[in-house]
Amino acid sequence: MSKLLALRAFVALALFGLALASCTTANGGEAAGEAGGGDMSAGDCGDGGGGSGVTADGTAYVDELASADAEFAFSLFEQLSTREGNLFFSPHSILTALSMTYVGARGRTETQMADALEMPALGTEGDEMFTPEYRERLAAGFGALSDGLTSDASDETHVFAEANALWHQEDYSFLERFLALNRDGFGAGVEALDFHEDWEGARATINDWVEEKTLGKIEELIRPGDLDNLVRIVLTNAVYFKGLWATQFDPADTREAPFHVRPGDPSADVVAPMMSRSGEYAFARIEDPGLALLELPYRGGDASMLVLLPDEEMAGGLSALEGKLTPALLESWTSRMGEREVLVAIPRFEMTWGTENIIPDLEALGILDLFNDAADLSGMDGSHELYVSKVLHKAFVEVNEEGTEAAAATAVVGRLKASRPLMFRADRPFLFLIRDTGTGAVLFMGRVADPTA
Repeated sequence: MSKLLALRAFVALALFGLALASCTTANGGEAAGEAGGGDMSAGDCGDGGGGSGVTADGTAYVDELASADAEFAFSLFEQLSTREGNLFFSPHSILTALSMTYVGARGRTETQMADALEMPALGTEGDEMFTPEYRERLAAGFGALSDGLTSDASDETHVFAEANALWHQEDYSFLERFLALNRDGFGAGVEALDFHEDWEGARATINDWVEEKTLGKIEELIRPGDLDNLVRIVLTNAVYFKGLWATQFDPADTREAPFHVRPGDPSADVVAPMMSRSGEYAFARIEDPGLALLELPYRGGDASMLVLLPDEEMAGGLSALEGKLTPALLESWTSRMGEREVLVAIPRFEMTWGTENIIPDLEALGILDLFNDAADLSGMDGSHELYVSKVLHKAFVEVNEEGTEAAAATAVVGRLKASRPLMFRADRPFLFLIRDTGTGAVLFMGRVADPTA
């Protein structure tokens, strides 16, 4: 039985914290800590160092965090969509890495991040969101969400795997509470590196970790020159997804066909391999604003790809759709979907997006202080000497016909309806989301502007 992929997606993200100076301990030196996240209390640096673990039950907050994940996905997409061409990113990955940073933010930096990241209440009200108890719930909640999304390693039909890591300067003092939230809540590995003397060696170590976690698909996330001797902390998140179509596309039915990069302008057409098959899919036509929705399920039913295709006559085309898309509107549209016999044609494509520094996009969402001297990350080290200098994101996706020979390949394919099958032909720019069907979390989101690019 083959193990060919219907979709592979890999993402990695890194946040870099640069220190302008170090926080001194009571004896005047920088406190050294164990790579595994042992006693790294910052002495007199403030915020207390108490607490060595996360005790909150994160499972109670999974639904709230999944909803926040979706809200953040659309907010960030609104910013990223101003870029031209193909687009692919993981809002879940970005939100997770930023939340690992958030638990070390204080003051105005913390409130800005709470608003921009759509942080859920998690059973709190008002200023209760800015307390140690809330940060513990948040970290534990992300850990539980990741556990819920992660599939069994033996499941060959649907794989979702996620890894977090915190890389810190080996002789720099971080608060044990901050490390514990990342280690015990987010499940992050904690490792000491020598950014001060060997930042290129540290870069190689982190890039090797990213490459390993993404099965070799994300290389050189951190580029030469991205690190220097002022770096004190790097937070990373890597995500891997593999999904096998519930019913595969037959490669024999794939044909070269025009893809209208700019509908109405034949001079911009490209020739792309169009996969096709007929079968029962969840489908809806939305007359206002004029688009079709199609859900392509992965085997096992735990995840699916939702494709949004604007009508050729839709005023403003894909950009108009992107400008009005919200979680509430998408929920309204998807609630109208029903099983129909549909003739599907969609291009086979592969793309790598990034490495991109998305700080300008996060600033547009309202996170302003985090990236300059106004940053208050005193919950990390007890000082006000850290800020985030880069937020890097890189993603890879491949969509093709293949899958395994499985029972789902024989499901209802031959059953005909009296009426002619509906047509869903994605031969012009479209949006797609890969979602966890249990929680509704948006794992990935993208735009195909040119499948040949």
